[in-house]
Amino acid sequence: MTELLPTLMPVLISSALAAWVAWHAAERNVLMANVTQERAKWRDRIRKLADELQTAVSTGDVTEIRRLRVAFRLSLNPWDGRDREIVALLALLMESDRKNLLLERIVIRLELLLKHDWERAKAEASWRGARRNATLRRHPAALRAGVDSLEKSRTQNPLASEYQELRAH
Repeated sequence: MTELLPTLMPVLISSALAAWVAWHAAERNVLMANVTQERAKWRDRIRKLADELQTAVSTGDVTEIRRLRVAFRLSLNPWDGRDREIVALLALLMESDRKNLLLERIVIRLELLLKHDWERAKAEASWRGARRNATLRRHPAALRAGVDSLEKSRTQNPLASEYQELRAH
């Protein structure tokens, strides 16, 4: 039996290591699938709320705008400055006579929020996701190219003068 121990030890160790790696990979895959699905649901909810907001603004339904403001507050991150800015713009929207301009400002911020979350979800789902996601957290400028592209397309739009006016306010 003692002669078999040196032969069996590497086999047992490699089997245990392989089992641990397989278990860890399976657990990570299940977690990522759940997180990815929940994020997709969240993005769909934000899109639906934005569509409802557009309808409420076009019909002038202030009660519905108030309800949607609460729904956005409950769906966005209260600790993130950009998310708080969306909620603040929604508060202004209820009292403003320039509702269409404020709505466009809100939509632009929601587009960027959704794009950022989509990029994060893609980064986290990749094998090198942890490193890419850390880069996005440490360097928000990593997404700046996308923001610049969006702003450039806005200024080349036939409604560019409205967009410039929005940026000025």
